[in-house]
Amino acid sequence: MKLLLYILLTITVCFSSFAQGENCDALVVNDSLFQQPSDAYNFDIVSNNIVHNILRDQIDDINKIISLEGNCLKFRISFACGCGTIKTQLVSHGKLQQDTAGRTFYEIKLLFTNFNKGCEALCHEQLAFDISDLKDQSSKIYLNFEDIEGLIEI
Repeated sequence: MKLLLYILLTITVCFSSFAQGENCDALVVNDSLFQQPSDAYNFDIVSNNIVHNILRDQIDDINKIISLEGNCLKFRISFACGCGTIKTQLVSHGKLQQDTAGRTFYEIKLLFTNFNKGCEALCHEQLAFDISDLKDQSSKIYLNFEDIEGLIEI
């Protein structure tokens, strides 16, 4: 009986943590980090259980690549791997901007550091970031992923 109670409590705590978005890494608002260059990566999408590598210049709609679940921005990347580690941070300089249509947006970028230099394998990684710090409850805000056309409504 104690074991069953322990299992139910563990499941409840895990589900509660997942539902609250605790599985998302924090977005970093820092202008100097935003200015740093990122190592090469591409985006991925999964269709019919097949992973498709999408080159950045082939993206015609960022909303097909990135999904928003609550406060969690999710997307997949692919990169050279096999002999080291990676470091990922979603960063913004935190300055609101406006496009020609009058939509207000923040610029974001993936600061990707690849310690797999010279490796020949291709890896895929699902990334998730908590963007709640950029949300404004009183108005509609968008995100612009660096160097990619289109805005993400948050």
